[in-house]
Amino acid sequence: MRIILFGGTFDPVHRGHTEILARADARVNAEKIIVMPAYIAPHKQGLGLSAAEHRLAMLRAVFEGFGKVQVDDREILRGEVSYTVDTVRELYESEGSGLELYVLIGWDNVRIFRTWKSWETLLNLCKFIVVPRTDGASGEADEAILRRMDILEGPLLPCASSEIRRRIGDEAYLRRCLHPVTLDYIRQKGLYKEYE
Repeated sequence: MRIILFGGTFDPVHRGHTEILARADARVNAEKIIVMPAYIAPHKQGLGLSAAEHRLAMLRAVFEGFGKVQVDDREILRGEVSYTVDTVRELYESEGSGLELYVLIGWDNVRIFRTWKSWETLLNLCKFIVVPRTDGASGEADEAILRRMDILEGPLLPCASSEIRRRIGDEAYLRRCLHPVTLDYIRQKGLYKEYE
């Protein structure tokens, strides 16, 4: 079974995320796509993420009705720092030995991949699809690591969660980058007001 795993903080989920998934699925033709919000991402500790319940609710609202997509809350339920290798091992246990797992990661994570917990094990357990930066500022990457990964080619929608939070008062930008259900949720819950 071919599965795409897309993890992250998703604070908030945006149209760029759904575009990335569609493009990756067009390449892989997965039987299942798992979107998994982290409780705490190892390299984003102390950054003041929105509560997990909000990030999870926004993901569920966006992906409701997407046949292949399953929003998985296992990392949130763990209630601790989320390491990809632990999640990947759990997926192999639950999905069986026939699993062919593709993990989507951003370019910035390629640059620090050797700092990931059990990174060598991860390279042997699954295949990685790298999402290039939308601003063109790719920076140096470890060539030996990159050769073992597949890069998602072509231009991507220039949206980023950090930029959305920063521009929370820019209605035109928000409408371009956010799904209507996400924008409604943000307004209803008063999220990101500290950025206004």
